Amino acid sequence: QTCALPIYVDFRFISISVEGGKYFASLCYKTAEPPITKSPIEPDKTVGIDLGLTTLATLSDETKIDNPRHLKKHETTIKHEQQKLSKKTEGTKAYEKQKARLNKAYRKIANVRRDFLHKLTTNLVENQNWTGFCVEDLAVTNMQQDHCLARSIGDAGWRMFRSMMEYKSRDKGKNLIVIGRFDASSKTCTCGHINQNLELKDRQWTCSICGKTHDRDILAANNIKTFGLRKAGQSLLVS
Repeated sequence: QTCALPIYVDFRFISISVEGGKYFASLCYKTAEPPITKSPIEPDKTVGIDLGLTTLATLSDETKIDNPRHLKKHETTIKHEQQKLSKKTEGTKAYEKQKARLNKAYRKIANVRRDFLHKLTTNLVENQNWTGFCVEDLAVTNMQQDHCLARSIGDAGWRMFRSMMEYKSRDKGKNLIVIGRFDASSKTCTCGHINQNLELKDRQWTCSICGKTHDRDILAANNIKTFGLRKAGQSLLVS
């Protein structure tokens, strides 16, 4: 099949890969496209995004996007295919065929996850009035060393979400501001007090100084926005 490419194309290389018996061609090329003008950073058009596991993404405008948990939805199918594989003798044709079926099931989950994240990030970048996005620099690799969380973090696709937001924001001339991973986004009250005793299980907490009760995820998203704008040299009035 052919695909439409820009007129001025400088081909670099092509990579051929095989996955699950299917061949994929990846083209790397450079085009002579005009530079993209970045939008100015405006507090009213900037949104903070807090990533999580129960809720995949919470926005500073209080929008919450549920975690689809793709792997959990197909857990029964995966277990069934794994059980069938365990009954086959390794090295036989029957074993290889069943292994291919299991890989196909995993590949379907990966494709569904990628499709969901593509639609989500495209909607955020292209179909909204936002010109800036603030996110945390999550240490995904380090967090996945916790075996209790590794499976859930991988299924949520935090790394893929960040990657998609980076190149889609760049291509549309929008701003992606990344704050430090050690900023206490979910522990910092709007009055400035930091709750050092906050635990992961605590989804709401009340500030001991000002008495304000917070939804942890919404607070984190708003603080991510505040820290991001501060990093970008902007100011944001917090009520």
